[in-house]
Amino acid sequence: MSKFEEFWNTNKIKPATTAATAAGLRDLFRSSRLSLLVLGSALALWFFYLTCTTYIGPGEFGIKQVLYSPFGLFGPMGTQNTIYETGIHHQFPTMEKILRFPKTIQVLTMRDDPDTKQKVTETISATDERFTRLVKAAYIQTSDGFYVKMDASILYAIEDPVKLVNRVGAGKLYEDNGILPVAENAIKVRLGTLQPEDFFDAKIRTAKLDEARDLMNEKLLPMGLKVKHVLARYPHLHPDVAARVEENNMQKQTKLLNVSLTAQAAAEAELAKVVNEGTAAKGVALQKGKAYQIQRASEKELYERTKKAEGDKIRKVAEARKAELLNEAYRGGGSDMMVGMKMAGVLTNLETILVSAGGPNAFNPLDVQSVMKLFSIGSTNLTTAP
Repeated sequence: MSKFEEFWNTNKIKPATTAATAAGLRDLFRSSRLSLLVLGSALALWFFYLTCTTYIGPGEFGIKQVLYSPFGLFGPMGTQNTIYETGIHHQFPTMEKILRFPKTIQVLTMRDDPDTKQKVTETISATDERFTRLVKAAYIQTSDGFYVKMDASILYAIEDPVKLVNRVGAGKLYEDNGILPVAENAIKVRLGTLQPEDFFDAKIRTAKLDEARDLMNEKLLPMGLKVKHVLARYPHLHPDVAARVEENNMQKQTKLLNVSLTAQAAAEAELAKVVNEGTAAKGVALQKGKAYQIQRASEKELYERTKKAEGDKIRKVAEARKAELLNEAYRGGGSDMMVGMKMAGVLTNLETILVSAGGPNAFNPLDVQSVMKLFSIGSTNLTTAP
């Protein structure tokens, strides 16, 4: 037996094993066919997405151009008026094309400083160069014939992409054929009416920049563009022109200084006048206050004296009335007895008294009438007790 026959007999497949293997191969073929079907469908969908759809991202809008429309199936050829917002939109390849445009603010920067230009270009490349365009600075001829180089930035946005494509074209043509020539010309026209020193006056410069913005919008709005702001900075003058401007500024500053000093002197004189008038008014008010104080004090003193005199008068009248009433009481009935009683009270304080003890005028303390007669007390009608 040869080695091949021996190997075949050893490794030949048994019938049962052959049936199981065939069943496995059929299952594998079925699953593979299903996987291939799913994979083919996914590839077809992916190919459809890449060729037949366009994604418009946030901050963008788009318009559709019909490149070829057999039998008018895709509408009239050319730019359509429908504006597509953010989302996935259908297009037929080679027959339709959706043009995308940014709806956010875009910047046109005019400057030609080499170092700064390189830095700005690197920054733009690092972020999104679709929204920023860097060109040379604007050279403006002033009203007196001198040139001023000035950096400027124009902030604008696309208002109507349909007008933009119909008037200017697709892609970036709105920069080269739209905003760039219009912006540079408007800046030169409006700021060219200034003198070199006016570029350093913020109010004058800002007013002219607003005029340049309005002039740009007159020409750009029909194209579908609108300028939001025009910013200018860093005016560069020739050294001779800068010296002349500095001299003129010194003269203007000196004139303004003299005007300010004159105004200050006038203000100080007015202040002194007001202070003097205030001091005089204060003195008059103090004198009026003192006079009023003296008047009120005099009125108070007069009032006190008047009331005191009235009180004294009333008191004296009362005392006189009291004395009169006492006198009347003394002259009335029983007055002699009262006098005698007072005399008796006086006699009680005497330690020694000499009286006659005999004769017709002898002192008899028991005889009240004789005692009264002795002391020269008027006659009375008193009678002695029995």
